[in-house]
Amino acid sequence: RIIFSFFIFMIPLNADFHWHLVEVTSGTQELGISTLDIFLSFLYLSWFFRVVVEQKAGDIQWPSGGLLFTGFILWGALSMLNAREPLLSFFSVAMLIKSFLYYFYFANNIRTREDLWLVARCLMAGLIVESFIGFAQHAKGGNLGLAALGERPIEKELALSGETVYRIGGTLGHPNEFGGYLASLLPLTLALNFTKSDKASRLLSLAALFFGSVMMVLTLSRSAWYGLVIALAVFLAWLVIFEKKRLPFVP
Repeated sequence: RIIFSFFIFMIPLNADFHWHLVEVTSGTQELGISTLDIFLSFLYLSWFFRVVVEQKAGDIQWPSGGLLFTGFILWGALSMLNAREPLLSFFSVAMLIKSFLYYFYFANNIRTREDLWLVARCLMAGLIVESFIGFAQHAKGGNLGLAALGERPIEKELALSGETVYRIGGTLGHPNEFGGYLASLLPLTLALNFTKSDKASRLLSLAALFFGSVMMVLTLSRSAWYGLVIALAVFLAWLVIFEKKRLPFVP
């Protein structure tokens, strides 16, 4: 559980190490290994060791949606036959396979309410740490030299009314990627404030919601803003329609 907790916490602080097998242009998929891949390997080894020792092979379940995910990977592999750069296409398929391995592990090892809360707390803690990194970038007006944690020297400035504004990207590299990360977690932090939890978890979710919201503004990522608004609208509609909860602004 310690490795698993650290694995979830490290998601925004993931450092990638790439093998430059071919010359690629900026933004092109590369083949590489990340710190999360290494942690995932240890998690799989630990999981299979427990299965063998405890003889619980029947506990390994094929997750819902796994067939669709597998079909998508096979379709991507089939496209390699007509690809102009088969090696680069292989890199993309390899990324899909790694994503499936993440999905398969989570689906088989997150089954109880306690497991879900463990994941939620680690995600919120990672969001708070990433937010403080973003604050530091904003205060400095540039990168902090955290290349080992994934920070990349990419132009992230925007000219507004003759003034240059620095758009923060955290350790996700680009403001749009950072904004997408925030847009995916902020609805979760809001939802956790509507659940029954202990005081420490509630304070953690409130802190993550506050700091993450400030970071979302500083990214100046319109696509992330739009995505967040849509996600929040769906969440609030769910509360009112299905959970029958009365919100402060709903008559």
